[in-house]
Amino acid sequence: MRILLISILLLTANAKAQILNRSCPEVVPSQFRQVLQENWGVLTHFEPTEDIFGEQVPTITNVACEQFKKLAVLINKLKATYGNYLIYPRDVVVNMLSQDSNAYNFQGYLNLPLNFFVYNHKDKPLFKHHKHNFAIWAHEYGHSIFNQMMSHYSKKWQYLQKALMKYRNVMVDFTAKHNPLLRVCYVKAWQMRQKGATQEQINQALSRECIQPLNKLREQSNLSVEKVNEVFMGPAVFISSAAKAYNELFADIITVAYYQDGKVIHDALHRSGIKYHKSPHKSLGRDFTTHKNDLDVLERQPDHFIQAGEHNLLSAVRRHVWKYYLSNPIYKQKIGKVVQELFFAMASEINELEKVFRKQPGLMQLVFPTYYQELTPAQHAILKKIVVVMNRNLIKVIDQRLEKL
Repeated sequence: MRILLISILLLTANAKAQILNRSCPEVVPSQFRQVLQENWGVLTHFEPTEDIFGEQVPTITNVACEQFKKLAVLINKLKATYGNYLIYPRDVVVNMLSQDSNAYNFQGYLNLPLNFFVYNHKDKPLFKHHKHNFAIWAHEYGHSIFNQMMSHYSKKWQYLQKALMKYRNVMVDFTAKHNPLLRVCYVKAWQMRQKGATQEQINQALSRECIQPLNKLREQSNLSVEKVNEVFMGPAVFISSAAKAYNELFADIITVAYYQDGKVIHDALHRSGIKYHKSPHKSLGRDFTTHKNDLDVLERQPDHFIQAGEHNLLSAVRRHVWKYYLSNPIYKQKIGKVVQELFFAMASEINELEKVFRKQPGLMQLVFPTYYQELTPAQHAILKKIVVVMNRNLIKVIDQRLEKL
């Protein structure tokens, strides 16, 4: 569904830009020209509606100009904070969801809910305070900066970006054929439902003209995606996996350093629906300030306390850079240079981890699992060793680079 929203955004970008120009002229193109190209200055709002399959189908309307202004101001302030030390994306396309429990960045397309929520014990959404939106928005833009920096300094990353563009083009083509038919079928199903038809009757009546062709389009798209993965993503999968945790760390640093608040990411995400494990260490993985994320604490953790996945894996590095650099008044006046050096330190470690993954591909699933798996005690021990080494090595490189400032 997330890919579906992105694809719809691409197909409607040029048409919506003109609407936005008229409704928000003070932002596009004048104030926001350096952040959004005029023909890509798109903010869309998706209202979910139920389709004949029980899924959520987005309908598109304009979002209030006020939200667009706030995002424009935030991005311009981020650029002013870090200056010419970082490389910023030329184009930013914003897909503003009406509500969600998560935000994400796909190939520079920022998917940002206006209203974040968490689920209560009855699985009902509880909406959080809007003040936390900005930290999450900054984090997602941080991913765009990271990708731009990596593309500038790494030919392997350039290849990865081309591979992802191939994948995105497949999804755009799929959406161009799939969505118009889906919307026609949705209207027909809605009309039948208004006349008292049951779901079974709707499925039977629309099987030949809707359900079968839609399923065929989805099957064709899946085959195309598999081909892209085989031809393009194979050579790029190692650097893509190796960069995951560093990408998340960099995006967190962009946000924390800007707000000068080591808890800002932890607080915002904890109230945005991320369900942490009951372990105290894991629940604080994005908190830059707590001593529970110190490297020596990590090293003493029981093996089974160590969490795989990119978001919390470099928690000790977060603690270290906050304690010695980001909260240190000595470095605040040269924060752009500090963050640049942090990026270079991460880039060097990404190259080292990629070499490890190439030699032992099975470690990728252990460290960055794509599906849930119950680890054995031996696997827990291996995971902990990898995580400790990743944190220790990056801290060492960071100290070596920043002590020269």
